Amino acid sequence: MYNVLSETEDGPISTEHCDWLYGIFGHETSCTRYWTCWNGTATEQLCIGGLLYNENAHSCDWPENVDGCQKHPLCNDDANGNVPLGKSCNRYWQCQGGYPRLQRCPAMLVFDRRSLRCVVPPTEDCDVPTTPLPFEGDLEQGKVW
Repeated sequence: MYNVLSETEDGPISTEHCDWLYGIFGHETSCTRYWTCWNGTATEQLCIGGLLYNENAHSCDWPENVDGCQKHPLCNDDANGNVPLGKSCNRYWQCQGGYPRLQRCPAMLVFDRRSLRCVVPPTEDCDVPTTPLPFEGDLEQGKVW
């Protein structure tokens, strides 16, 4: 006779990122991400709006309710502000609730280090984005694409 309620010695069936075949599990390296697992297939999810994944509640939650996730030092000055990315003219960090997200300015705009937003160039550090002109020889031979 087989007892359905007895536990096996092998434990739960798991796959990469999934402790069980079905469920919601915390991300290994990020407090803003988590995994949803369906039949052992893991799909990475993102908590939005400055929320963090709460392992105890198995859902996104306010940072003050999530133990073990410290805010990123990049966002110490302004938990919801923008931070320049090195010398890049079109990429920057956008802090949301103390956690940085890499962003890109829309086409033809550059990131202004003074106003900390995307603006019409030129700025003190960035010129107008340009497309290089073709060589004269290419124009004469019809090689412009």
